[in-house]
This record gives sequence, structure tokens and C-alpha cells, in this order.
Amino acid sequence: MWEHHAKLLAKKEQLDLLIANVEKTIALKEGRATMTDQEKFVGFKQKLIEENEEKYGQEIRNKYGDQTVDQANRKLMNMSPEQYEEVARWARSC
Repeated sequence: MWEHHAKLLAKKEQLDLLIANVEKTIALKEGRATMTDQEKFVGFKQKLIEENEEKYGQEIRNKYGDQTVDQANRKLMNMSPEQYEEVARWARSC
């Protein structure tokens, strides 16, 4: 029961971040606000996680477990642009 609660809270946090980013994007498009590169990068990472969850979520969660996948997603969200580029460069070389 607590595990399910934790999963829901993590999903809520992801959705809240995504909603905030969409709202900022709308305000940006309407000329009511500006978005920093850092905010854009956070949105990019969140979108990447959402796309991966949609495509592979059930498969990787069954294979590696929710805790491992959630930990990997948190690690991605905490990456700096430089760290992300380093990982992406490594992945392209494989």
C-alpha cells in the first residue's frame, strides 16, 4: 500500500512539473513570460522521461523494478546540461 502511495506521489510530482512547464511555454508563446535555458532543459528532461515511460515503462519496470527506474529518472532530472551531454556522447559512441 505504501509503495503504491509513493508511486502516485512520484507521478504527481512529474505531472506537476510538466504542467508548470506547459504553462510557462504557453505564457512564453503569448509573450507574457520568458523561459530560461535551465527551465527549457528541465522541460526537455521531463519530456524525455515521459516518452520513455510511455514507450518502455511497463517493460523496464517489470525487468528492473520500480525503485531502479524511479532512481534512474531522478538521476536524469538532476543532471546538468554538461553531464547530460557527456552521457549522450557516450551513448552515441556505443
